[in-house]
Amino acid sequence: AIRRQRQMCIRDRYTEACQIVVKADSSINTVEDLQDKRVSVGEEESGTEQNAKQILAAYGLNDSLVDEVNLDYSNAAEELREGKIDAFFCTAGAQTTVIVELAKKCDIRLLSIDEKSAEKLKGTYKFYTDCTIPKETYNGQTEDVKTVGVKAVLLASDKLSADTVKDITKITGYVRGGCSPLGMKKQFPTILDKSMEQFDNCLLYTSDAADE
Repeated sequence: AIRRQRQMCIRDRYTEACQIVVKADSSINTVEDLQDKRVSVGEEESGTEQNAKQILAAYGLNDSLVDEVNLDYSNAAEELREGKIDAFFCTAGAQTTVIVELAKKCDIRLLSIDEKSAEKLKGTYKFYTDCTIPKETYNGQTEDVKTVGVKAVLLASDKLSADTVKDITKITGYVRGGCSPLGMKKQFPTILDKSMEQFDNCLLYTSDAADE
């Protein structure tokens, strides 16, 4: 059996954007156009998979209408480039390294989520928020992309003292100007101080995973 423990949110951080990537010359221009297409929805049981399914459902699409496959971001990017899939979902801070690298190899576009569907998602799932990916975030991106996002948060046991929580935020980089271990814009090494070994109740999740 899974032992559950009470947790508290230390702080929420940046927004991880729900990004839907297609080739620039694709006939796919809207989320509705993903019907009958082969789409990577992220790794199985990942937060990205949950986001992808929720977004598709907001447009009336399910796995009987979309050919869903489970790929990690790197494999999804490669298969999109090779034409093996038509699109892939990626929930991460923008710029996302794997998309930056893909845009160097082939021309890509990001799909927007329309206002009606965004409102539907925010009304159904409280963890979604409006998110804009500014133009020129990726090579060839000439317009802002409207989508939704989820907040990355740091969770810890509610039994930890305030001083311990303060120490954890310093050690993990959750301080102004620091690097977060989740969804970095650039893939810097993540190094935790050896003293973190004593904090066996510290958990790092994105907000969508926290609701599972």
